[in-house]
Amino acid sequence: MLIALIIGIAAGVCGGLLSHLVIPAEWSVYVAMGILALVDSLLGAIHAQLSGNYHNRRFLLGILGNFFLAIFLLYLGEQMGLDLTLAISVVFALRIFNNFSRIIQQSLQMGNKRVRIKEMAQHIAVSAEDRPESMTEHLSLEDKNDNA
Repeated sequence: MLIALIIGIAAGVCGGLLSHLVIPAEWSVYVAMGILALVDSLLGAIHAQLSGNYHNRRFLLGILGNFFLAIFLLYLGEQMGLDLTLAISVVFALRIFNNFSRIIQQSLQMGNKRVRIKEMAQHIAVSAEDRPESMTEHLSLEDKNDNA
């Protein structure tokens, strides 16, 4: 399901780029913060998927919550005469880098687990190859002892 969401977002970005949509200058800050919120939510969803903690409802609520909270804070700051663009950008940038580093760490851990699983499988395969000979030797010794 996460792959479908990523593909959908990528298709939306490509469609937006190909449509030659012109965004008014007054909206540019809002659009930029919305994009940062979406990237943050997407990376958070990828992190959750890798850790086995992903839920569609949580992802959708995260996207909507991040997006509307960022837009609302910008609007509120504008009404109070404060420029909160830098503060919100820094917060989202920190969250994006944090999620990205967690994704990398989990990917590396998964790679290490795969290597360990392959080593264990090879060890089991080698011990399984040795086992039949020792089992037949053991069984033949038991037969000799029973006959004696």
